[in-house]
Formats: sequence, structure tokens, C-alpha cells
Amino acid sequence: MSQFVETPTKRFEADGAIAQYARAKMDADGKVTVCSASEAMDGTTEQEAFAAGDEVALRLRSAQGTRKMICSEAIAAGDLVYAAASGKVATTGTILEGKAVHATGADGDIVEVMSTEAASAAIHVSGVAAGYKVARGETALDGSNPTPVATGLTTVIAFVATLKGTAAPGVGTSVLTAEISGATANVYAWKVTGAGDTTLIASTGTESFYWVAVGT
Repeated sequence: MSQFVETPTKRFEADGAIAQYARAKMDADGKVTVCSASEAMDGTTEQEAFAAGDEVALRLRSAQGTRKMICSEAIAAGDLVYAAASGKVATTGTILEGKAVHATGADGDIVEVMSTEAASAAIHVSGVAAGYKVARGETALDGSNPTPVATGLTTVIAFVATLKGTAAPGVGTSVLTAEISGATANVYAWKVTGAGDTTLIASTGTESFYWVAVGT
């Protein structure tokens, strides 16, 4: 039987143990489970679930006002916070969840987060690309060439990336290219061979870059 709620929260059965204020999502069987760093949340848990079968209230993503979330690191007031592992948030990532209202000091601290207009990995695009979604974020190269970027989309159809910084790259990473593989974009970094030799070779640098992906 179909039903609906007009409140900021809805009660679900937990699929396992979930911490209070964790980012969570509804799975295929209608239960809620903890989100990974590459998964957009459906909401945050209002109380702890100690085991599968416990009932928890989920503060829905669409709820008005601020929400409490679990930090995976120290966060400053005003920092944008992103999805992190184990249902937490961090200052970097691929899925934006909002903006920190106050500072926190360490992993496990609770932070008050207010939503931003862009606090989603899946913002619907209007105009000629109507129906598609946009994801964006900041990622650091991992030196492996390529560096995989989990976009949070189901299928990526377009992807762009640019190095973060205000100075000329010199002999460090200067060019980024990418190849799309389903929901992931593999980013390749290139640098000149050396001073006086502009032949591009694979870079093992760890520079940060901004990226934008379009898909479904």
C-alpha cells in the first residue's frame, strides 16, 4: 500500500548496525544502510541502529534546516563537506553534502551542516541537456596514472578536469586527459620530460584537480 510523509523524517528498518547521524541510503529491499564515499545519501540517521532489524528515523535529504553529520577529520567553520567512507563527511570528495556551520577537531566529531543549492552529486540539468545530471568535485592525483574518480553517477557521458592552482606547473604535471568507464572517469596526468625537453611523459605527481561530469 502506497503512503507518504509530510515530515522531515521517515522511519525505516536498518540493514545492519548504523551510527547516529551517519549518511545512509535505502537499499533494494527497502531498508537503510550506511553510504560509502561514492554514494549519495537519502538522509542521515537520527538515532543509532545496533543491529539489522532495528528501526531508525532518517532525516531525509529533502528536509529543511540543518542536520548533524559525522566527521572523518577536522573541519573548519564554512568548509564545504563531502561524502566520506562509513557514512561520514570530509573536506574533500566527489559528492558535496553541504557546508559546516562550526569547526570540529577530529574523526568521529559531530558537525552541524547546512545544505547548499549544489549539495548533491546529481543536479538535474535544464536546457539542451535536460534529463541529465551533473556531478563535480575536487580530487588529488594518486600517482598511479590513471587516478580513478568515482562520480556518483550511474553512467558518465562527458567529463572534464583541470589542475587546481595559481602558478605555472613548470616541469610538474601540466596536462590532464581522461577516459570514461561507466560511472568512473580515469584521469591521466602528464608532464614534460624535463627542462628543455617538452616531450610529455606520464606523471606520478599528486596535484589536486577540479572536475565536472555529466551523465545519468
